[in-house]
Amino acid sequence: MKGRTFASRLLCGVLLLGSVSTFGEETGVSAEETVEGLKAEESKSSDDSSLPESEARGSQEEDILLDKLDDRKALAEERPPPFIFAPEARKILGIVQKIKSMLLLYASIRLNVTHESGRTQINDGASRVGFIAKKSLSNDNEIFARAEGGINIVDQIEAFSSGDANTSERDANSTITPRIYYAGYRRNQFRALAGKNWSAYYDVAGLTDRFAVYGGTSMGVYNANTDGGGSGTGRADHVLQIRYRGEMWQLSMQGQTDTEIPGFESKFDYDYGVGVSAMQILKIGLGYGAAYNLASPQHITPEMRERGFTGNDQSATFAVRYMRDRFLAVSTVGYFENHEVDEEGFFFDAFGWEVYSRIDPHPRLRVVAGVNYLLPDDDNYPGSLVNRQLIAGIHYTFWRNTFDDMFYVEFLSNRGVDASGGDQPSAITAGVRVKLEW
Repeated sequence: MKGRTFASRLLCGVLLLGSVSTFGEETGVSAEETVEGLKAEESKSSDDSSLPESEARGSQEEDILLDKLDDRKALAEERPPPFIFAPEARKILGIVQKIKSMLLLYASIRLNVTHESGRTQINDGASRVGFIAKKSLSNDNEIFARAEGGINIVDQIEAFSSGDANTSERDANSTITPRIYYAGYRRNQFRALAGKNWSAYYDVAGLTDRFAVYGGTSMGVYNANTDGGGSGTGRADHVLQIRYRGEMWQLSMQGQTDTEIPGFESKFDYDYGVGVSAMQILKIGLGYGAAYNLASPQHITPEMRERGFTGNDQSATFAVRYMRDRFLAVSTVGYFENHEVDEEGFFFDAFGWEVYSRIDPHPRLRVVAGVNYLLPDDDNYPGSLVNRQLIAGIHYTFWRNTFDDMFYVEFLSNRGVDASGGDQPSAITAGVRVKLEW
């Protein structure tokens, strides 16, 4: 309802989270999951840095990639180039080792088959390629850069097999699309960067965005069928960020200028945007956090008001996370103003709630389940959209046992309705992921 304040709605959301988030009361020493697998080590505490890379999101993934470069550098220093008689060959090998300690190339191939509404289709599951590079300036100072692009492998195969891979229409849909690109500076636990990157808001809202295919629809991350770049809730465009990554606290803030308001075909822009987030990880395996994002439009036109966009774009979320041994559960609740958009292009205020849970009965096997729920809270909204999604799946990892390489099946039970009041379809997807690093 437009009559209530943003703060009062948010308070209702917090009370909802408190009533539905119960993750146990154990206070023993938790386990740590390493990047190489899911081995329980009861003597160690549990925190986000111990999650496998397949579950890392936002700045957590960046931490893991930078740590891999640190490991490569340490290994190169411990193992100098082997003795080779030819000086030229010994020099080349030393250069190669130095480059590997500064540069990590990676690719993730993701393909799946989906059955929905009586149709079966082969899809690309957001395959991507990228690199991260780092250069130490001194013991405590370093600069780094990262770039990642998405590539639709299915479209590329279709273009090649049909012989029209060089047509402009096909290229527009098949070339690498930018996902992330930034350069930054790090000193101890602090870092600053500029470019396009996962937002401060996503550090908390993305905690439930861990399914292989479904989910991530009710925390306002990817609004208006975009990557959240303009509003600053997903992969933020034109962003300047400052982050702190301590042992217990993880803090982020960001600023944006002159980004595009989604849903209006590039007609209107935000004047500026700001975002903040904070997450605390306790030694008992419990964590909690909050995030807020604001994007202020340059002006409000009659066309924008007709579409339900009447003021600042605001998003706020709270999260609670519990992890122990091979079990993880996360619940997030949020409230959004002038942010969510239905398939007819109409903006509306809304409550959101997401749950992600998983248990690993075996180091190679994972069972996942969760909820995505989005409820409009706007008297002026003319549509009927309500998201009520139940998600369940089974993941089987192979090769390195990290769930970066896996076969999976996920089922979406959709009990919501679209903007016109029609039923939203349920679906089932089976797929494979393979990650490569050089």
